[in-house]
Amino acid sequence: MVNGNNKIGQLTVLNIIPDAPGKQKVEFTLSLDQNGILSVTANYNGRIQNMQIDYQEARRHALRDIDELIDEAERFKHIDLQEEKRLKKRDILFHKLHEIEYNIDQIVQESEKTSKRTKWEEIKKWYDNNPEASEIEID
Repeated sequence: MVNGNNKIGQLTVLNIIPDAPGKQKVEFTLSLDQNGILSVTANYNGRIQNMQIDYQEARRHALRDIDELIDEAERFKHIDLQEEKRLKKRDILFHKLHEIEYNIDQIVQESEKTSKRTKWEEIKKWYDNNPEASEIEID
């Protein structure tokens, strides 16, 4: 989804505390005012970082005209929506795999634990080896 984007700035959030997947949250807010100033705010555990970019100035350095970018975005909107749905399904599977792994570890009976662990490893291997799997394949 990021192919063909023009980098106009970078905001780095440092010192994110390592935790289980999905536990840490960084909230980003982007707003573009009528003067072409892009404001980006990152909020991590109450620690706020800001950045402003004069988009009009950045635009002068961009390779393509903004109208072309808007037209392109409209042309690929359907594909982007499909990719977003696919990535959401992949994310759901990722979290399910970790939840199931935790539940397997709680099983007392060794034969049941081994059986479920084998199936889990099979699915996890497929997940790791198929990052571009379609929505249908993920289901």
